[in-house]
Amino acid sequence: MTDLAGKVALVTGGSRGIGAAIVRRLARDGAAVAFTYVAAADKAKVVAKQIDADGGRVLVIRADNADPGASVAAVEQTVRELGGLDILVNNAGVFIGGPVEEATVEQADRLWAVDVRAVFVASQAPNCGPTNISMTPTISNPPITTISPSAISRADTVTGRPRPAACTPGRGG
Repeated sequence: MTDLAGKVALVTGGSRGIGAAIVRRLARDGAAVAFTYVAAADKAKVVAKQIDADGGRVLVIRADNADPGASVAAVEQTVRELGGLDILVNNAGVFIGGPVEEATVEQADRLWAVDVRAVFVASQAPNCGPTNISMTPTISNPPITTISPSAISRADTVTGRPRPAACTPGRGG
């Protein structure tokens, strides 16, 4: 990555796994980083404490991306408290394990709300940064056998294997 000094990033689902690694890398490269979490407050505190100890700027936001208002509020809070938003990483995701026929409508609704609608809503929020990176933590290899619209949309149509996450210009760029 390049030097990100003076840039502000927001990572959804940044308290653990791939999201936490992205948060740490952005901070290490000089960005001020906000990140959201839903339930893993203890893990979010660990990530924030590490960034603080390394001299970085970090903002932890409890936000459930299934709630469109929470997605927009996370963008607005990032802008207000960190002075702008240059990079949005849509990393939050829901995974429904098991065969499709065993999934409930409620599970599918939550998956759609977090994996698809939240990306759309956050990307359209006022002051959303020029760089919008959409991740998919729910893809599987070997071929997909579970429900995941975001995984399916990023699967290679020939091999069924995941393609790299998309980087697309967001608002303002």
